Amino acid sequence: YPSYPTPHLLDYLRIFNIAELLNSKIQARYYHTLQELGPAGAEYFLIQLIQGMLAYNNTEFTPPITPQCNASEKTVPVLTQSQASQLRSLAGAFAHTLMSNHKALPSSWLSPKVHALIGMLCEHRSSDFHGIIFVEQRQLATGLAWILGNAEKTKDWIRCAVLTGRNTTGEIA
Repeated sequence: YPSYPTPHLLDYLRIFNIAELLNSKIQARYYHTLQELGPAGAEYFLIQLIQGMLAYNNTEFTPPITPQCNASEKTVPVLTQSQASQLRSLAGAFAHTLMSNHKALPSSWLSPKVHALIGMLCEHRSSDFHGIIFVEQRQLATGLAWILGNAEKTKDWIRCAVLTGRNTTGEIA
């Protein structure tokens, strides 16, 4: 993704020694989201996560993009004032990067899978179009809904909502 601004948000978290706040499962979900949705979706996931951490820690923070934070993480780290300040600043800057100066998300920030999905949706576009997209991970559902609502080819006609469930048995239904 050569047109996406670097370094990525996770890189900045490492530079400021804040990445240790993200456990290995969260980092694995970030990389999975990066692979499935592209850098825009992965950064959106981290911004939401940071917004949730800040909200949980009762810091004063007005999110720059509408969060649909997943507060179901088992443990949310207690942040120092310094960490909260750095996270607030980084989340705001990256949210601004994702949404500013663009009437729509640049298509070069999206994965080939998202491009294929958008192409398929556009092929079936009609005045009475309805659809359901199934994904395996919650952050993919939220990120994909946000992307489809902001991508050039879909932002004017697709309205998304996220519905997530939980399989407590671990079995495929």
